[in-house]
Amino acid sequence: MKNARTVIDLWIARIGSVFGWVWFVFWAGITIAGIFELPNAKDSMDYAFPIISGLLAAAHYLLIRTAKRTRSLVQEFRLYARFLAGNKSVNALCAAVGQSRETVLRNLMTMCRRGYIKGHIDPEADEVVLEGQIDRETDQAVPGAAAVPVRCPGCGAMNRAGDKCRYCGNPIEIRMKGEVEK
Repeated sequence: MKNARTVIDLWIARIGSVFGWVWFVFWAGITIAGIFELPNAKDSMDYAFPIISGLLAAAHYLLIRTAKRTRSLVQEFRLYARFLAGNKSVNALCAAVGQSRETVLRNLMTMCRRGYIKGHIDPEADEVVLEGQIDRETDQAVPGAAAVPVRCPGCGAMNRAGDKCRYCGNPIEIRMKGEVEK
């Protein structure tokens, strides 16, 4: 499972990390220099400068932490993707990667939200359901980003996913990209 979103996020995280470290060191240095000058302070601006530079250093430290979390999530995605290519079970994934169920579910939900994984987690079946994958109960492909808007035969409204029109309730047929309407 290759995903362009993970590549983009990884590059943004790398750039953010470098940018964050450079500016963190700069603002931390100014904060330390300002603290050493506090005994010679003459007005309130002499106190404000180390505080403001300290806050800017803290903001850049948060950028570094966010970049680190993003890189970690991309690495987890690559690990999960190798496993999910053959098995969709959440419990089996937990055992394979050696992480707790809570950690794996949190990571999977974040990956789905960020677009790394195109699909969702089915709590009843305890598995990851990818878009385009055949649903066992309905024997139809799971709709998602690959679904093409369909015109309702009853009211004419455009619908994306589902087995009924969201406006009038008439049954509709979901097509995947590349399929021609009959």
